[in-house]
Amino acid sequence: MYKFTIKKRVFMENKELFDVFKQESDERMQIVVTDMLTMEELGKNDEKIDEILRELHGLKGAARMIGLDDIVETIHALEEMFRDIKTEKMEFNKGVIDHIFSEIDKIIDYANNLTAVPENKGKEEKKPEKESKSHLFLNVNFEKVDKLINEINDYTIFFNNLYLIKKDLENLLDSVNGEDYKKEIKQTYRKIDTILKRGTIKIKSIHEAVFALRMVPVDTIFNRFKKDVRNVASEEDKKVEFVVQSGDIEADLHILRRLSDPILHILRNAVIHGIERPEDRKIKGKNEKGIIKISAMYEGNNLVVKISNDGKPIDYEEIKSVIIERGIVDRSVIENYSNEKLSQFLFTMGFTTRKDADYTSGRGIGLDAVKKIVEDELKGSIYLSSDEKETVFTLKIPLTLSSTDAAIIEDAGNRFAFPITDELMFVKYGEKDLRQIESKVYLLKNNAIYPVLFLNDILQYDKQISHGGHALIVDSKENPFSIVFDKVEDIKNIVINKLPYPAENIPFISGVTVSEGGNPILIMDLNDIKKFAGNEGIVRKSKIKGKEEKRVIKVLLAEDSPTTRDVETSILKKAGFDVKAVGNGKLAYDLLKKEHFDVVVSDIEMPEMNGFELASLIKKNEKYSDIPIIIVTTKDDNEFIQKGIEIGVDGYFLKSKFNEEDFVKKIENVI
Repeated sequence: MYKFTIKKRVFMENKELFDVFKQESDERMQIVVTDMLTMEELGKNDEKIDEILRELHGLKGAARMIGLDDIVETIHALEEMFRDIKTEKMEFNKGVIDHIFSEIDKIIDYANNLTAVPENKGKEEKKPEKESKSHLFLNVNFEKVDKLINEINDYTIFFNNLYLIKKDLENLLDSVNGEDYKKEIKQTYRKIDTILKRGTIKIKSIHEAVFALRMVPVDTIFNRFKKDVRNVASEEDKKVEFVVQSGDIEADLHILRRLSDPILHILRNAVIHGIERPEDRKIKGKNEKGIIKISAMYEGNNLVVKISNDGKPIDYEEIKSVIIERGIVDRSVIENYSNEKLSQFLFTMGFTTRKDADYTSGRGIGLDAVKKIVEDELKGSIYLSSDEKETVFTLKIPLTLSSTDAAIIEDAGNRFAFPITDELMFVKYGEKDLRQIESKVYLLKNNAIYPVLFLNDILQYDKQISHGGHALIVDSKENPFSIVFDKVEDIKNIVINKLPYPAENIPFISGVTVSEGGNPILIMDLNDIKKFAGNEGIVRKSKIKGKEEKRVIKVLLAEDSPTTRDVETSILKKAGFDVKAVGNGKLAYDLLKKEHFDVVVSDIEMPEMNGFELASLIKKNEKYSDIPIIIVTTKDDNEFIQKGIEIGVDGYFLKSKFNEEDFVKKIENVI
């Protein structure tokens, strides 16, 4: 009755028709998919069926016009099915719905697999007929748009060179004698200045207009995932509501297309591993239908995409077990890791919490590829958070890969560009702000402590030792650190160019821009540097061994910041103390019940149990009440000091006035 026949690949001679048909097929089938998803949820609707028939009929006519007979037959068979559903000759049940979606997938695949025949050999191309005014869309060739943007970028460099000439002319004025000559030069200077200003404004306007051609509503991509989520949910026998929240947000089509695979993988994982089966959700008191949301918003010069689901949370204890079992991190260290830091292991190649994992089983499989695309190709970032309410993936991507705001910095006569993100902060530092502890150097700024990387060490060039300069603080969630160099020269918008072969894969370099004088400036790859910072930290820590102490004074240290904890531990061990360090007050109190300690050193603000709560428990317990307690904190308000006095705290030490010698003396004085 219904004849469905489709070939896998079809060749078309006319590339223009090939492009136009693919776009028309994409637009019409998106409407069909949306209407089908609506009817699957709310039931048969004659208006939706009529709309589907209109779209199918239009696509069938277009296919017939260019001789795509296979797809014509399949579309015609689908039309017959929908007419029978409308007249109730056919029941609109799950089996029929699944079959319709299967045929829709075939039509979409057919259009995607259309291949243009190589250019005509010896055939004379016919001149295209005058374009009909009835066309409602313009088929944009994005390669041509990219080429046009590159031409504009080159023209921008040309204008920058003219600015240098203008500056030379300005300098020339000072050396010219004779008022008449000066007057003529000034007039010429003003004319050049006016032309340059107008030209710069015009170039910027053209650049924005051309760039806008690449911008499309994110809905055009996000809505396509509805069918994928629906299909996976059907395979898993789960009920899922897929919600798209993006408003009028637009983004570069190239970026959205590159994001499609990572987003689809996260959505599949959400359905397979996050959303529970209806019966399990019912037992937990949840709605039988799980909710998966995808949203988009602007944040500065970035596109932020969030993908959340209200299914079961990530089992962080299971992640810890796998890490310990594989010997990735010691048990004593892993206990101090935050959930955020534990989540990063899921983005590691081959990491999974399932022993029988395949492509889709177990959290983490494939997420390494997701991270690689987001960070290495799109120069963005990805974070994962999970609690009892929801699991959320947050992807932050630059709005464009062709230009960005950047800091131009100088170090040992070399110039580099650092793209600016919201996690970066530039500060001046002096010799007093640097602290060397064993094999590590730390920067003490803004009441915080940051491990230091020297730019010349990263890029391996010679430099004399400097006792001051500028630092770039990377306030990364999982691994904050700093990079020191000579100075920040300028902050401006730069044009990003790819590195030429064979230099395109140089570590720590993501591209190149050109200065006003036509000189190349290498653009730093912050994601590469983040990985380097993390690896350097692990390597150095592995070389540090505790000393054998003759006289053991046992210190219990409670501090949730891994960096601060490492610094304080190193200082105390260096001074001859035996230190046990934990990440919060609860862990500290549990350890105090098992071991004897001579002194407790604690931060105030910590998860699970803060420093004041810990101090209060210790002072109220007769067994531990004589143990001195020192609070190390950024808080110097009278309110906090008074609270500590009431509890019985024995001393305070401010992080803002951190000094190794004073820190050790403070502890020695209270013992």
